Amino acid sequence: MADQGIGIPDEDRRRLFAPFRRVGDARHSIPGSGLGLFVARQIVIAHGGRIDVDSAPGRGSTFRLSLG
Repeated sequence: MADQGIGIPDEDRRRLFAPFRRVGDARHSIPGSGLGLFVARQIVIAHGGRIDVDSAPGRGSTFRLSLG
């Protein structure tokens, strides 16, 4: 899945899947609790898969999901 959103800086990507963590400008400009990506990652891991993200500020984000 890809979007044309605000993107995620490199320094924030390592915390992206942590619970209740919101990174970058999303903390203030986009509503949410910071649980969505954490829950998604836990489900993917439970099914033997992985989830990765490619992103840069101003370029949007691409999430890749693979199930093992």
